[in-house]
Amino acid sequence: MLEPVVLMPEDLNSAIELASEIFDKDMGACFPIFLSEKNVSNLLGVKDGGRVVSLLGMQPAKISIYGYTLKVGLIGSVCTHPDYRGAGFASRMLEIMEAQSIKKGISVFVISGLRGLYRRFGAVEFGSYHTAKISPEGEKAKIKKANSKDVGKILSIHQKKFIRYLRNYDDFKAVFESGYIATRASETYLGEESYCTFANIDKELHVLEFGGKKDEVLRIIRTVTAEKNRNYCVLHFDDSFNYPADKTTTFEGTAKIISAENFFSQLEGFFKERLSNKEYEEFKNKASKLDNSELTKAVLGKGVDLGLEGIFPITLPDYGWDYI
Repeated sequence: MLEPVVLMPEDLNSAIELASEIFDKDMGACFPIFLSEKNVSNLLGVKDGGRVVSLLGMQPAKISIYGYTLKVGLIGSVCTHPDYRGAGFASRMLEIMEAQSIKKGISVFVISGLRGLYRRFGAVEFGSYHTAKISPEGEKAKIKKANSKDVGKILSIHQKKFIRYLRNYDDFKAVFESGYIATRASETYLGEESYCTFANIDKELHVLEFGGKKDEVLRIIRTVTAEKNRNYCVLHFDDSFNYPADKTTTFEGTAKIISAENFFSQLEGFFKERLSNKEYEEFKNKASKLDNSELTKAVLGKGVDLGLEGIFPITLPDYGWDYI
């Protein structure tokens, strides 16, 4: 009987071949860190005769929330060859990965997908994220197309965000040099103190990550949109950008707090800056009565009311370059 196992370096090519076939993309090129020997210990698979026929990947990551570090596991490349579907491999691998990740101190799974598989696992939609169409009309910016020598500047701008993924320089450089963001070919443009990363989605120009000053970000978008002879560019942003939205949706995937203990340990300082000790203990007592899916809704979404207006929902950063 076939069972999930932790993959070994010699399984990596087979895993990439499976994912590339299922998602119809060169997944190795799109994810040079996620699908690599460096991260292979976080890849689970089912093998038949040495061939990987089912796959689930996790990449450990850290999110800075106003200076406090939340450990998350980014879940992606979940797939099974058509000849092996229906055996429950993906569900079993989610359970195994959850148990392994809790031991590693991970608090939350952020999952790229809205499948019923993830909902049965207890993952939920969360957050408010927005899009707006930016026309090329208006003040422009002096820009340059960024290359790998600009990674340090991009990261220094990214570091100024209050809520962001923490990025290792070498890993980010490898991801940047792949030329892909969210599996799409990308271009990044720099202004004096800001940057924007562009990609084409369904024949529309999109900004999937940006950093820096709001006014300059908008000028960069107008400039690139005009240079590419587009009528508009779609900007993706969260509430912190404070810009009129054409459309508001939840995060493009799902999430689940997999360990309330890890979650509260990592964000205790965040809560205690905003709550008295008494309020914090009352909050933890209420939260302890929730299962992990309800807790996820309460702190990341608009589900259970914990009576702490102004604190929840906690916004997690949109993927941007950290898409898995």
